[in-house]
Amino acid sequence: MIMKRIVNVLLASLVAVAVACTKDASLEQTTTEPQEIGVDGDIVCIDGTLHFPSSKSCFATMDALVSDEDLHVFEKKHNFTSVRTFTDSMLDELIACETPEEYQAILETCTDYLVEEDGRLMPKIVSFAYASIADVNGVFYVEGIKHTVSGDKIIIETADPVTRASVVKEIDYVVQMNTNLETRGETNQKYFDNRYETKKYKVFGRTHILRMVIARDGGNGTTAYESSFAMELQLSGQKKKTLIGWNTYQDRFTITHLSFEISIGGQLFKYNPNYAPFSVTSGTTKSYKFRIPIGGLWISSPEVAMPIPENFHMIRWRALSDALGNCGAVTEEWRKVKPSVLLPLSNCM
Repeated sequence: MIMKRIVNVLLASLVAVAVACTKDASLEQTTTEPQEIGVDGDIVCIDGTLHFPSSKSCFATMDALVSDEDLHVFEKKHNFTSVRTFTDSMLDELIACETPEEYQAILETCTDYLVEEDGRLMPKIVSFAYASIADVNGVFYVEGIKHTVSGDKIIIETADPVTRASVVKEIDYVVQMNTNLETRGETNQKYFDNRYETKKYKVFGRTHILRMVIARDGGNGTTAYESSFAMELQLSGQKKKTLIGWNTYQDRFTITHLSFEISIGGQLFKYNPNYAPFSVTSGTTKSYKFRIPIGGLWISSPEVAMPIPENFHMIRWRALSDALGNCGAVTEEWRKVKPSVLLPLSNCM
């Protein structure tokens, strides 16, 4: 577990590239260093909901709670149950089902938390980072401001500085990744989802680009929005069960050949730019989660604009599971000519 945490921090350090930008009254970019989970000293849990003393503490906690092990340690320390853990417990119950009737009965109780997409169950809350700090109702507080994460949106409640009436702002936080609006639905536009399967097993690799948004008091009755971009990868698998068809299974998952180039705010960010060999492997889990912060911190009012799909110049990786040996799902999306040094990835190594 310690080695896994060290690897994640080192990878985050490679991506958090400090690039100078023009600062003005409406937009400011700063850089933040990856932080260990020890930054949580002032976080409190009140009636099952986390209250963060600052946006910095909130962002650092999300970046720290990638692995299941780190999340469980954090929850135990704060006497807190996240919506991510709550949703995982539902998947555990479904994995244990032996009959279609049992499976369907449990599934009907999970509709507020799970959604079927491309033939498998996925958490309704897209970002596992948000799901790690939100309570079972999707709520957390930063500097006393209520944030509710729901699906691919973050809902922020503030008060009008004059009337003190409640002001509710709903913000999309999942970046659109495909411009082909005619053939892909709204949900499918917001991720790359690839799979590899045999008669008995499947492995899936899903890619999201996220604009994580946190609101805080901007002074003089204003609200400032701090945005931090990240790429989240999720690997999972399915196994053929005799009576109930395909169902989630636990396995060791591996990410190889990960690299990307993306433009945000007119700046180009690269990960693994020399295309060096890359491989990280999980322990036994239902879903392997991997998170890479991109760039620094944008402070603006209103929130900083989303990047457009054309700014994803290249995203490339392979998802493997032990059950499928050296074969797996390949994500290889490009918006420009492939560099000649790179050969296309194949499903099998």
